[in-house]
Amino acid sequence: MRILSLFVACLGAVAFGGDNKPDDAKKELEKVQGKWYITSISGEGKGTAWMDLKENTVSIKGDQMASKFFGRTSTVTFARVGGEPNASRRPVLKSILAVGERDVKFEDTPLIFQLDATTNPKSIEVQLDKNALSGIYAVDGEQLKICLALPKTERPKDFSGGADRFVLILSRKKPDDAARNKAIKVARESLKGTWVVESGQFDTAKLSDDDLKGFRVTFGDDGVKWEEAGKAESVAIELDPTVTPAAVDFIVPVEAKKEGTVRAVYELKGDQLTLRLQAQLSFRRPRDLTKDVGADAVLVLKRVKP
Repeated sequence: MRILSLFVACLGAVAFGGDNKPDDAKKELEKVQGKWYITSISGEGKGTAWMDLKENTVSIKGDQMASKFFGRTSTVTFARVGGEPNASRRPVLKSILAVGERDVKFEDTPLIFQLDATTNPKSIEVQLDKNALSGIYAVDGEQLKICLALPKTERPKDFSGGADRFVLILSRKKPDDAARNKAIKVARESLKGTWVVESGQFDTAKLSDDDLKGFRVTFGDDGVKWEEAGKAESVAIELDPTVTPAAVDFIVPVEAKKEGTVRAVYELKGDQLTLRLQAQLSFRRPRDLTKDVGADAVLVLKRVKP
């Protein structure tokens, strides 16, 4: 079950429900009014990279909640290398960029909700089509926490992460990036150097010896040099090592004043680096490294010793 599509669908029909007394319900509703920043979202035990959350806020007015994050849609329109990918695509990076998203549209989709503060912890009832989702919420000063159970699972008793729930944390204040920026600096240093692609698969097929010939990725201070199929590409990157698995965006020039962002996850173990890249730009970021790979690219790289 995909976290983002399900999470958006869930919140698209949200109802924080209960039978509060009128005055108590009104006071509870007043606590959550206004603008909130998305601090974090986790679902099915996985976190969401900051790159997928940045610049997104949630606005609550009356009994409606709205966010561009909830209503994001993308239109696949431009081609860098050619038309639609075929059954066997090579090279990896250019094939992923062959079909990309140029126009991304954001719509503030209103979400209808109610609050119930009479339970401990305060409870949430969500109606999603014919499904009823149970959850809990808490307002703690400048922070709002919401935890929703997956369909046909029991209401959570706390706000810890788990495979059977989604946890959304909102803040009145814009999140402090200092800790994450420090982690990013450490991650960049740990990746620095040249890595040779030793094995992998893409578009459901293993990479051949010809595919692997000269396939190298060099991480530097300002980005990445991606060498594949006899050509080199200068690629900017953004990292989030604070989620599991760690996330990386490869930002590649596509055409004049346009870029293609290839979303990926990675794992670093000593001198071995495993990368999983989305099969094409319109796909969401992979949720793990090896499960249900499908057409995604999974690359296993080895560090070149100085």
